[in-house]
Amino acid sequence: MADRFTISPAAGAALRERAVAPDTALDAWPADPPGAAGPEVAALAAGIIEALREGPGYAVVETGVDGLADHDLCTLYWNLFTSVFRPTPQYRTGELIYPVEVSPGLPAVSHYSGSNQAGGYHTDGTLLPEPPEVACLFGLSAAEGGETLIMDGNELAAQLDALDPAHLRALTEPVHFDVNGQIDGLVTKRQPVFRAAADGNGFELRYLRMYIEQGYDRAGEPLPVGLTAAMDAFDKISSLPENQTPVLLRRGVALLWNNRRMLHGRRPFHEQASSRRLRRLYGAYDPARRPGHGDGSR
Repeated sequence: MADRFTISPAAGAALRERAVAPDTALDAWPADPPGAAGPEVAALAAGIIEALREGPGYAVVETGVDGLADHDLCTLYWNLFTSVFRPTPQYRTGELIYPVEVSPGLPAVSHYSGSNQAGGYHTDGTLLPEPPEVACLFGLSAAEGGETLIMDGNELAAQLDALDPAHLRALTEPVHFDVNGQIDGLVTKRQPVFRAAADGNGFELRYLRMYIEQGYDRAGEPLPVGLTAAMDAFDKISSLPENQTPVLLRRGVALLWNNRRMLHGRRPFHEQASSRRLRRLYGAYDPARRPGHGDGSR
């Protein structure tokens, strides 16, 4: 089953037909689908959905269109993403497209997106009322290192259970997560790291160890010994190279993944000749945008 795709010049042209003004605010990008984009885009969309829902849980997309300016590249991937998924806000401030790059001027909501830190394997949006179903990163430029690492949560759960079933049980119990001011009236929310998937196929995953540790601190409760041991084991398994698929998000390369199944992180990087500049999108499955829905051209 394919997990790597290339946007052809024809599909790229179709995906740039809907323009987005360069000064559009991060919370005001058009959330509606861009319209019928032809059979090549429909086939690409179908392949991405199959890879995320039934295949390896992720898809790597590369544009075959050269010479695009940064904003044009953002527009292309935005229109592809919204052809397939309904975009969802990333923070309570409503950003739909978000810069992931080292910058002291970005809001300090996430410890990760504005830094060059490595490790910290996680799922996105653990501090939101509901984490996004789908996440996407695409590259505007790459640095030395900084490969995104993607891991299958169901495979990690199986390995954790084989190591010690008590570890998996500890992570299926609700635990505190710091919400970092993203949910009105709550300091923490309680949710399991692993919970049974709604379709009965494996688990849904929610994880960022730092937010769990902060959550217990903010709740004024000690971190349970069993939970600490389970996270230690989970982090060790997640760090094994054989469990990781590295993807270098160089310019024009996008990674989309099932955020409720896949864990991800990144390798450390050094910005010398070039900076690591990415854009991040969150989304949800939308039956109205599935390939073949509507007039037959999508």
